[in-house]
Amino acid sequence: MAIHAAVPGHWPLTALRRVFAASPSPRSPVVLGEQVLAGTAELGLIATIRALYHRDTESALWERTGWEELEHARWSPQTGVLTLRHLSGRVVTRSLPPPGAGVAAIARDRAAAALVATVRVPIGTGAARIAVRRAPESDRLVWMVCLSPDLRAADPAVRALVDEAIRAIRVDLGI
Repeated sequence: MAIHAAVPGHWPLTALRRVFAASPSPRSPVVLGEQVLAGTAELGLIATIRALYHRDTESALWERTGWEELEHARWSPQTGVLTLRHLSGRVVTRSLPPPGAGVAAIARDRAAAALVATVRVPIGTGAARIAVRRAPESDRLVWMVCLSPDLRAADPAVRALVDEAIRAIRVDLGI
């Protein structure tokens, strides 16, 4: 399996990111055929069967994030803040009014349901974290390898150990 370094310390083997220009009206950016589970364009957050759409508060652009691309979603009822952590390490936080709690619960459940496996592989003084996630309503898997700061993706020894760990995960999971 080929591994491609896109961000230092991160190897997204498959990554999807779609950004939509927000219209002057609060229309939904949801892709045709996706069933909306919760949220509204006015809220700036829409959960569907396959993804979470959220409008950037500064640029007013919509971003589509597949559930398989989120490591986790956490909701704080005390502060009303939803925190989304992407597999790439990027963190997005949103303050939501009370109707946003439904979207937050769906985001948490959908992100957790996409998880197939997460494995930590010790490498020298550091480690690689390998995450395998399944896209909703699909057999497509998303693989992400995150290295600790002292490891380099270009190091052939590191790549060999990661490749071996991925092969072992495939065997263990029967994929």
